[in-house]
Amino acid sequence: MSFLILAVNYLFYLAISGKKRFYIIAFSTLLLWFIAGNVRLNHVQKNMERKDLTISLIQGNIEQDIKWEDDMLDTTFTIYEELSKETVERYAPNLIVFPESALPVYLLIWREYLLQLMELVLEIDTPIFTGFPHAETGNRHKGQLDSYLYFNAARLFSPDGFTGENYYKNILVPFGERFPFLSMFPILWKLDFGQANFERGESSVSYEVKDYTFSPLICFEIVFPLHLKKVFKEHKPDFWVNITNDAWFHRSIGTHQHAVMAVFRAIETRTSVFRVANTGYSFFTTPNGEIHQMTELFERTSVTGNLFTYKGITPFLSWGYMIPFLFLTFFALQIIGVLIFSFTRKRIW
Repeated sequence: MSFLILAVNYLFYLAISGKKRFYIIAFSTLLLWFIAGNVRLNHVQKNMERKDLTISLIQGNIEQDIKWEDDMLDTTFTIYEELSKETVERYAPNLIVFPESALPVYLLIWREYLLQLMELVLEIDTPIFTGFPHAETGNRHKGQLDSYLYFNAARLFSPDGFTGENYYKNILVPFGERFPFLSMFPILWKLDFGQANFERGESSVSYEVKDYTFSPLICFEIVFPLHLKKVFKEHKPDFWVNITNDAWFHRSIGTHQHAVMAVFRAIETRTSVFRVANTGYSFFTTPNGEIHQMTELFERTSVTGNLFTYKGITPFLSWGYMIPFLFLTFFALQIIGVLIFSFTRKRIW
């Protein structure tokens, strides 16, 4: 990125000056940018390590229009049970991952469905990480219409029992998952546009499977690089698990745009991302950002792959946006200087 900014910088000089030496500087900088990128990419590819950890992603493909209907609940459980059993029989994974709110029931409250999930975990002898809604009694917000606090939650369920704590989504979708400014304007609690009004999770968590750790990201949390930087600093996960629904995107470009965010986060952190969506796209990346086994939209299927890791901390994890910010500041100051010289009709260089 920094080399690209420099190249654009000199190309700008070239456009306003017409001097030949700027051709050499501009294209040399672009060439250096491509060479440095390829050298770095080859280094990452050669130093990635394939680990003895197999992860399966289950794409249930439950359409949004029927996902939350009561008479669809048993069918949803059956779909995930059958896909999980087929996947275990074929690949024997060490971890199975269901999408965001894959089990659309208050799982830790409705014991019937919790027991059904645990029976599946014991039968296949494989941990399952899944998303689900959760509710707790708590202090009512001013203007709140009931005495429950609702969460977009996820948790790991293993043959040994519950593993770790609940993860509550930290970054909620405005309007879709919580109406903004509820604390400032309590009257907004009375507005009902179909939003969930979830509570915001206050902390990140990590889970352990076969001596490897992962941190979960629910839905569009994968979009925020600084959030991942913060989580990485706290937990240093061996891989990310991104669970999402995406069914409400239907076949719009938003589905693809959301999915490719996993590639950027894998590159920034040099950490594999295992992404599973309800209706697609589900896939996993390696630390070099390469996508593997991407599913189609609205396909009921599973994806299985091995974990790849890369040792080392990236510049982004160390300094965040500091380096690009310095280059952009330098670039902006040069543009200002060029404009000043242009208006005063003085030649530069």
